[in-house]
Amino acid sequence: MGQAKEHDQNKNHETREFVKELDNHFKLQQVLTTRCTGALPKGEVWLGSRLLERAGLKDTVENHILLAQRLGQDVVCLSICDVPANKPDLGYRYFAPGDLADAAVASDIPVLAVIDGPFQEMVNKVGMMQVLTDWIRNPQTLYCVYEAEKKGALDTIGQCLDLGVDGIVLADDFSTERGPLVNPADIDNMCRDFYAHAVVAAHGAGVPLLLHCCGNLSQLVEIFKAWRLDGFAAIQSNLNNLTDLYEKMGANVMIMAGIESVMLDTDQPPQQSLKSLGQVVASLASTGNFVLGSSCGLYDGDFLDRIQRLYEIAQEG
Repeated sequence: MGQAKEHDQNKNHETREFVKELDNHFKLQQVLTTRCTGALPKGEVWLGSRLLERAGLKDTVENHILLAQRLGQDVVCLSICDVPANKPDLGYRYFAPGDLADAAVASDIPVLAVIDGPFQEMVNKVGMMQVLTDWIRNPQTLYCVYEAEKKGALDTIGQCLDLGVDGIVLADDFSTERGPLVNPADIDNMCRDFYAHAVVAAHGAGVPLLLHCCGNLSQLVEIFKAWRLDGFAAIQSNLNNLTDLYEKMGANVMIMAGIESVMLDTDQPPQQSLKSLGQVVASLASTGNFVLGSSCGLYDGDFLDRIQRLYEIAQEG
């Protein structure tokens, strides 16, 4: 009898946690659904400094939000780290967590914090080749470094959540065009605990956690699913079938992607790329979990007019 009661209590707890996760996961989607009646939700992970300059704007939090609004975007993403001055110049600005307080005041659209994951931080500091070499020759040393980066990333996530962000995007490039940089099991072994803590923190604050990862993700899908990720941002649709990815990850997974860099490189995008974009929109727009965005970010001034045209083409269907 006691065992049955304990079983029922455990079952009820699991059900409450499941419902809680669904509620948490849907908050951002509900906002987007309300904002985007009859229109495709749009957003970009990175708005580059040169794009803001072309728009006649200084690179500030307020102007990131202003430019997102001008472009008709429905989310604004801000790259966040503890010490922005220590970050490499990648063509877009990093802000400190405290800057999110200004974003909350200035924005009437959801604000997502983009945070480099621990693996990405190691690559930023010593380079990809050194990290991969250490993974083979000095794995214990690498794991110790990862643990330190993990703590820093979780602290930054916590600060962003305390400031009321509407979502977290973790940037961790585990793959190339050919597939994972190392054995997927090794990626899982090193990174699983960090992602478990990050997901719990995000869900506890009622927001989704998305992953940006370059390259072909097909061999990592089951791992990402086990990590309980809520979706993907700025992933490459030319390397990943977004419809298949959505189905394999399960229901209610958000995907913010669809526009490839080749489509932004010229005023006349390749017809095959436009066709692929149309297929993605036709397949995923009705799910309510699709946000149209680029895989590369908008780092070039010339992208300003081109992205607006691509948004129009996608909307026209």
